[in-house]
Amino acid sequence: MQHGGHAMPSAVLYLMCDDLESTMRDLGERGARFAEVTTEPWGRKTCIHLPSGAMLGLYQPSHVVAVQLR
Repeated sequence: MQHGGHAMPSAVLYLMCDDLESTMRDLGERGARFAEVTTEPWGRKTCIHLPSGAMLGLYQPSHVVAVQLR
């Protein structure tokens, strides 16, 4: 991928939340649009449609997260 005349690596980014439905409801009230919700071995996920046409991942983990390890 090129950006600003430089070769840039592509990446997939997911934001993590505690409650997917609640987060989608809150963001939806502010105009966010989402892809379908699917279940993966690591959690439930969707994507947020960005104004650029890109997608940003959002998921609720089913795995232990670092803050739970204390």
